[in-house]
Amino acid sequence: MGQGEASLGCLLPPCPPELYIAKTSRGQPQVRIKLSDGEIQVDAGVTDLRLCGPDHATPDPTLVGGVAKWICDSKCVMLGVGLTRKFRRSEDSDYFHWLQVNNIYLHEEPAWQLS
Repeated sequence: MGQGEASLGCLLPPCPPELYIAKTSRGQPQVRIKLSDGEIQVDAGVTDLRLCGPDHATPDPTLVGGVAKWICDSKCVMLGVGLTRKFRRSEDSDYFHWLQVNNIYLHEEPAWQLS
């Protein structure tokens, strides 16, 4: 904790990741993405606000579905990744950070915007 060279980066997955909406342990909808490099499988939260409704918190299923299709059809997807703030389950446990996807960049339109 408090060490390392970076907490943000870019990732080029070798195959299209799977974007979807899941329920959190509290029953709230959350945008998530599954990706793999062939050895390691990751299921990470997505914080890209372009996938949410007007409240900037609730995932928009139509947008998520459209971007998921776009990802599958794209030549290349780059993910902006980062680490969450430190977290621990209880006072007795160690702190850790979750990997999250902050932005989705598509080869065909890297700075895509919602219309």
